[in-house]
Amino acid sequence: MAYCETLRERASRLFHCDSSRVAIVASASEILGQLPMLLQPRLKSTVLAVSSDFPAITRPWLREAALKNHTVRFVDDQPTRDLTDTLIEATDESTSVVAVSSVQYATGTVVDISRLRQSTTQVGAHLIVDATQAAGAMRVDAAAWEADAVVTSGYKWLGGHGGIALAIMSPLLLEQIPPLPGWMGASDPFGFDATSVSLANDARRYTQSTMSYVSMAGLVVAIEQLLSLGEARIEAHARSLAAMLVSEASKYGWQPFRSVGDPAGSPHIISLGRPAALAKAYKQLWDDFVVTRLCAVHVADAFGSRSPLTTMKVMSTPLSKHLQKQVRDPASV
Repeated sequence: MAYCETLRERASRLFHCDSSRVAIVASASEILGQLPMLLQPRLKSTVLAVSSDFPAITRPWLREAALKNHTVRFVDDQPTRDLTDTLIEATDESTSVVAVSSVQYATGTVVDISRLRQSTTQVGAHLIVDATQAAGAMRVDAAAWEADAVVTSGYKWLGGHGGIALAIMSPLLLEQIPPLPGWMGASDPFGFDATSVSLANDARRYTQSTMSYVSMAGLVVAIEQLLSLGEARIEAHARSLAAMLVSEASKYGWQPFRSVGDPAGSPHIISLGRPAALAKAYKQLWDDFVVTRLCAVHVADAFGSRSPLTTMKVMSTPLSKHLQKQVRDPASV
């Protein structure tokens, strides 16, 4: 199990938390799907989420609401409003859980998790954070956020491959029995005790079973590279590329969902929009491979439509490739 401990130690440094809180799992959904059973929101309460967020974080709560007397309330990510403010204003005494991605995959909007946590604490609500679109590209301070769980896939901006994910579990969750315990979550997994539920005394209890050990080894190397580069350097590089991309794209009528200087905008995901009447022509360019790949850029007409005819996802590359991009590359898009 030494390879697991190496990954946990590296991840704890990247996420600024104690390694005892780091769980290694096969996917982000493996943990996200168990959280409704772990947190047990009170009856007739409200779960707050973002309507355009990634489905992995919302669907477990929609299922919970369908089975029990809960309501899932969605707020919209609007370019003219700070999403953190929108979430805080929607959080009230009826709120039992707020489940949100710290960076929105579709727009690049950043949620101020520390501010949001202050709001959820005031009403006694749990906070679930999917950091998949942030981890590896910008600072993720799990200890400071104090969320009940911070979950991230091992690929995307971390630079790993599928089959591995990480979760930072709160002290509250470290005391609970996982709803789906696996054999590797035992205090001595290779004791193969089939007659009891003997769990590890830390986040290891959430590791279920055999996973992609090749992906685990790769993620260790990827995180080590990220640590050697440093968060500030990575973010500064992304911002320089974003500024050049937006500058060049504006010459052709494309505008960002959030300006490069907007504190609520991420440095590494840029969502560009232009009138719907031109979207069909640009989709044809995409089909003909004229639109080249650069970094995580979403192109949508009027920042809203999701129809196949008017929405194009230009790219979502691993951070390892993103870091290798040169400042001249945005002009090629």
